Amino acid sequence: MTIFAFIPIYAWEYESVIEEGIRPYKDDSGIVMFHDKKEAIKRGIKESKIKVFDELIELDIEGEKHKIPVFAEYDYFYIASIDMDLLKEQSNSAPQLADFEDIPKLWFTREPIPAICIIHSEKIPI
Repeated sequence: MTIFAFIPIYAWEYESVIEEGIRPYKDDSGIVMFHDKKEAIKRGIKESKIKVFDELIELDIEGEKHKIPVFAEYDYFYIASIDMDLLKEQSNSAPQLADFEDIPKLWFTREPIPAICIIHSEKIPI
């Protein structure tokens, strides 16, 4: 049986995530994935509504050019479903499962998640 993890994806990052996969931000120590889709949706609702201008700017992120929308309000985000078995095959080290009583069950990895491991995405209204 395939195990899935879920990650909320900001609307403005969706296209690059689907094409390139998910990378840890420079200042983060890794990527957190939720074991429960409902918990991922809660996090996405909490963090994804932003007001930014409705125009694109080009940024250089880690040597790659990205067009980023600036100042538009988003009333949706995406949930990416990650195939954990495939991620384990594609990674140098397996994602770790954190299962504590006081926080939701989470998966954690320090490595990028290749786009091939994103097997489904769903648009979630806020």
